[in-house]
Amino acid sequence: AEAHLGIDSPALPFAALLALTLESPGAIKALKRNHLVEAEEALKRNDPDAALKSLDAALAENPENPGAHFWRGRLLAGKNEWDKALADLNEAVRLDPNNPQAFGYRGYVYQKRRQNDAALADLNMALRLNPRDDWALYCRGLMAGERGDFLSAISDLDGAIDANPNNIQ
Repeated sequence: AEAHLGIDSPALPFAALLALTLESPGAIKALKRNHLVEAEEALKRNDPDAALKSLDAALAENPENPGAHFWRGRLLAGKNEWDKALADLNEAVRLDPNNPQAFGYRGYVYQKRRQNDAALADLNMALRLNPRDDWALYCRGLMAGERGDFLSAISDLDGAIDANPNNIQ
């Protein structure tokens, strides 16, 4: 039999393959469940509660993951859990200060909490980072309409539609 990974059989038994794999650097991490993939799959199934559980597990393993904080904050905002959503979005912004989506969703949460100055600051930051961020344009447009600035509202809402015509709220 030809030598294969230092074992004399090309048909490596699973236990031997596992033993060799565990000796490799990073192998244990590779064998762990990928909680972020599980969260994405749950979202595709329209199961936000399962996605939140997977994101909780991902953050238990790596609390410094800005994407996991962003998605958990976004999902919590969708459940109207504004304080928890804000905590996660604050972490997402702290860990990745160049992410326009994190600023945009945090601005949305501030808007829902009627913290309009903070909301506008975050939405403007999102648009500085990405002038075509459709969510930030949409939220800022709604805020402009609420305060009676209809020209700005129309401009932002038109911009949101131009940026993403398939995502009309």
